[in-house]
Amino acid sequence: MSTDRPRPRLGLRGKLLAVSLILVFFPLGVVWSVGVYEAIEHRQTEEKVRKAGALLRAKLGQRQLLAAELPKERAWLASFAREKRVMIRVLDASGKVLAHTNPRHGERLSLRGWLRRAADFFFGPAGPPDLLAYEATLVSEKERPEVRSALAGHVGERWRHPDDGSMDIYYRALPIRQGSGVLYLTRLSRRNIRALYDLRYQLLKLTLLLAAAAAAMGLWVGWRLVRPLIKMQQRIHAQMENPAAIDPGALALRRRDEIGELSRDFQRLLATLKGQIEHTGEVAADLAHDLKNPIATVSASAELLDGEGALESSRRERLARAMADASAHMQRSVEGMLDLAQVDRELATAARDREDLGALVARLGDAYGADPKSAELTLRCEAAEGLEVRIASKQIERMLRNVVDNALVFARTEVLLKLTHDEATKEAVLSVDDDGPGVSDGNRDKLFRRFFSWRPEDAMPGTGLGLAISRAIAHAHGGTLTLAEQSPLGGARFVIRLPLLR
Repeated sequence: MSTDRPRPRLGLRGKLLAVSLILVFFPLGVVWSVGVYEAIEHRQTEEKVRKAGALLRAKLGQRQLLAAELPKERAWLASFAREKRVMIRVLDASGKVLAHTNPRHGERLSLRGWLRRAADFFFGPAGPPDLLAYEATLVSEKERPEVRSALAGHVGERWRHPDDGSMDIYYRALPIRQGSGVLYLTRLSRRNIRALYDLRYQLLKLTLLLAAAAAAMGLWVGWRLVRPLIKMQQRIHAQMENPAAIDPGALALRRRDEIGELSRDFQRLLATLKGQIEHTGEVAADLAHDLKNPIATVSASAELLDGEGALESSRRERLARAMADASAHMQRSVEGMLDLAQVDRELATAARDREDLGALVARLGDAYGADPKSAELTLRCEAAEGLEVRIASKQIERMLRNVVDNALVFARTEVLLKLTHDEATKEAVLSVDDDGPGVSDGNRDKLFRRFFSWRPEDAMPGTGLGLAISRAIAHAHGGTLTLAEQSPLGGARFVIRLPLLR
């Protein structure tokens, strides 16, 4: 398997560096773009206020209203100002203010509630712009150039920009018919972050310094993050090139961060896969070894039956019986292998639920007590309550049945199930005792091997997989299944340990 793979055009380190620089330059880009936006907005503001002024003069002409009559039309003026987003002041021929609308009507955008509070937040401790407070710093309306131009019969306009840069204000003064006064229209635009446009060159200098720092930080973070990932990838590829030399420990990195945890998770995953490969090989070898003798028996019997000479009926019967026994043995082995494969598949996919192990053992004891097959034996069950475990209950019940069935085969009169709690190891401990002959020293090491079976002559033959499957189920749940040295009943004692929920 080749490890020569094309590298991406922009690797993870390049992406981290690019993101760092984008984050630094983005605010500067926004600030510079605000200048273009501001120029466009100025043109739009002038156009809209001019149209609003022309429309208002036309309405006054239609209604033949003079300046002195407009204070009686406050509601109408307020409605017009609210609709067109302008502040309207009416001045008489001497420049005295006769009426005015709400200053808030002069804001370009109508913000209310939380939107206004959110917008005000960006103006800092000085607070949002106040049109009336700014107006108080100016000369009176009649002394302003645009108003004097309107009093002289000409349209006047002017942009004003407070020194704090918090807003831009556009003023437009229009003469009213017959020289009776002036319509004075105002619209302001909050600058918010656009005030930073005035500091764009200082921001450029700061951004360049931050860009250098961000580039260095991006390279360092990329080196710290990507280098161990590449190292781990190289180790994985090396192990894939030579599966025979797979070493899960080679994947673990000496780091205490998330990458170190990831490497150790890969280590555990590889160890699990390696264990599965070894398990599959061992099972195949055990099956081949188990089928070797019955296949030889069938083959030899077939050769004898196919020989030239006639066989005596007694010998023919023995060969037929041998072939039948060998076939039955092979059938049990194949069925056992299918059973084992199903158990492995279910253990890998079955959901683990919180269960009271004591209740499960008690139900199992009641089921055996009601089974006529065990009527000649005494089966006692002593199960502590409140021992909760996280298990695939169907598989755990199968494990318990295998162990109990094994005890019932060898027991003379009695089988005891006892569930206790090991405080030191935080485990549930289930012992299964019988008063049978026990396990001989020669068979103790073979007992959990696949296809090993030793039973009394009058017992039904088994597959030799029951205890092997039971131990696999226990291990899959983080527990153990062992054979104790001795039993209080004098026979065999099997001990199952399962971790309790904390």
